[in-house]
Amino acid sequence: MKAGTTQLDDNNEREDAPLPLSQTVPLTLDSSGTAKTNITVGQPIEEATNLLVEMDYQDANGETLTASKSIPLHPSAVQLGIKTEGWLMKEDDLRIQMVALDVDDKPVAGQRVAIALYSREIISARRRLVGGFYAYDNQEKVTKLSGSCTGTTDKQGLAKCAIDPGLSGEVTMVATTTDKAG
Repeated sequence: MKAGTTQLDDNNEREDAPLPLSQTVPLTLDSSGTAKTNITVGQPIEEATNLLVEMDYQDANGETLTASKSIPLHPSAVQLGIKTEGWLMKEDDLRIQMVALDVDDKPVAGQRVAIALYSREIISARRRLVGGFYAYDNQEKVTKLSGSCTGTTDKQGLAKCAIDPGLSGEVTMVATTTDKAG
């Protein structure tokens, strides 16, 4: 989440979501029928995703065949999870449980995790169109709240903290950490 105001479409979605990156790399197979190449991902990976690799090739009969493989990509060597303790929270008592796992879903001990809080509001304005019709202009306003907390995970990869968000209503929690590679 980023603090600021963003224009939304009629369905309260961000406008013009970028298309996924794709590229074509021509390769020639060697005498054993294999080829290797390095693929550069042109943009930073901000969330766990899959890289889909597809290969078209001619078989011995001249027919075009396709092989594909999905490769998981992670933005970090540590995956984070957060949840609240209970479904009902008081305005001044938000209790949070955090978990840190490696990419093989094993607990990571001694991992420092920081939680930041954000408030999200949808602002709509009605405007009159020609012919007596109305249209709505929607904006999303994200505000970073002053409440935050940090914790260090135990042997099971768990940590707890309590925050005073300073307001009642919908609050979004964002957990961040730094892996060994920075």
